[in-house]
Amino acid sequence: QAETLGLATGVVSTARLTHATPAATYAHSSTRDWESDADLPEGSTCVDVASQLLAFDEGDGLEVAMGGGWRNFIPEGEVPAAPNWIPLPVQFVRGAVVWRHTRRR
Repeated sequence: QAETLGLATGVVSTARLTHATPAATYAHSSTRDWESDADLPEGSTCVDVASQLLAFDEGDGLEVAMGGGWRNFIPEGEVPAAPNWIPLPVQFVRGAVVWRHTRRR
């Protein structure tokens, strides 16, 4: 309802953004385990939770989405180019380029 009123909206979580609890704000899924395209049954026509976040278009869309689970936003079969720097999809951050740094220990 906030989106239809033109208010700024978002999801902030310490869990994966595609986890069932934060995803309840923007996605619909037959099972909580379909977080990415890799989790869908073969031949399924359902849309995974990560794709629903990227495609969320209620009102003007979410302004903020912060949380874990970056692996669910990389298409099945693709491997990030550099293991230390993982780029998030540009459309996910609405035009801004964001990099997630993972530190090796």
